[in-house]
Amino acid sequence: MNTDTDSVISFSTGTGLDRPLTPSSWADLEADSYEWINDKGSACHGPETDVDSVDFDTQSHTSISPSVHNYEHQHDRRYHGYKRGRYPLPNDAQEQNLDELKHYIMVELADGQLFMSDLDVIPTKVIDIGTGTGTWAIDLADKYPNSYIVGTDLSPIQPSALPPNCHMFVDDCEEEDWGFDNDFDLVHFRNMAWTLYNLDEMLNKAYTNLNPGGWAEFQEFLPQIFCDDGTMKADDPLQAFTQISADGMRRLGYRSFGSQDLEESLKKSGFTDVQCVTKKVPIGAWTADQKLKYLGGLMRTVVEESLSAYLAKPFAAMGISPDERNSLVSSVKSSLQDQRIHRYVKVQFCYGQKPEDEDEYGSTFDGSSSREI
Repeated sequence: MNTDTDSVISFSTGTGLDRPLTPSSWADLEADSYEWINDKGSACHGPETDVDSVDFDTQSHTSISPSVHNYEHQHDRRYHGYKRGRYPLPNDAQEQNLDELKHYIMVELADGQLFMSDLDVIPTKVIDIGTGTGTWAIDLADKYPNSYIVGTDLSPIQPSALPPNCHMFVDDCEEEDWGFDNDFDLVHFRNMAWTLYNLDEMLNKAYTNLNPGGWAEFQEFLPQIFCDDGTMKADDPLQAFTQISADGMRRLGYRSFGSQDLEESLKKSGFTDVQCVTKKVPIGAWTADQKLKYLGGLMRTVVEESLSAYLAKPFAAMGISPDERNSLVSSVKSSLQDQRIHRYVKVQFCYGQKPEDEDEYGSTFDGSSSREI
């Protein structure tokens, strides 16, 4: 699927998108009887199927480690327990509902499709890195019932009832080895690029774990606020909040938060046919177009519901006092009601292909022979 870069979003109007407009009722379910743990301490869970029939290694899975449910509680929010502190944003019901809403927006931006990568055949095996509530992986499993869909995350917050071809694992994607066979047709990242310690190393892992001809795709909200018509002042509170949040994330160790060029990173790692599609999404119902007005209202909700997550660890890392936080949030919420301010965010879909003939392009990790488009 090809879309003009930096285009204003176009809504899908077909019937293929059956995801409800509100977060699903299962968002806060946790897996119990369907979970396993491998000999490296990484947990997985899935439906009641014969794991011996799965074409990736699950032979060493036994029972769930209680530690993955030993959640961290800080700043009145809940965080993952496995590898505590690795991911700086919450995993509680509020955050899960927010992820559901962002999933709906992303699918709308992609005209009802779950990915933009130009796969010319139905994928046999797909991995969703940082799957969160698992909605993307579950939807893909429903769409392709003969494909194996794998989701990984630090939090076991996915539903216990999964399609028979969908399997969920608790794992840290930045570990040395993902623990799967290197035969994926698609590696999918959703809102993950800015919370990786090393994006380039992750792309190298993705490249290694892909079949020749396979694709890696990022779907990312850029953590910046934009305005084209001068209605946003230089001291805009939402822009200030976003900048402090980004600085806090960088201080927490995510040094490339919002600043790394995904297109160039894909090329550097050896991917070819790299494309990056940018969509503009209004914040608030300020546009005259009724469909964009609706999506803008959803985006305003996303922004409002994201405030407390960034007020927690990122703002704490910056040493912002509670009084300063409360004052800024009050200003942000007030400004979000002002339809005279025409702010928007950008969403990027960036994807590239591992060459069919790897030898044609030489080394995959130094970027010296990756093909420009």
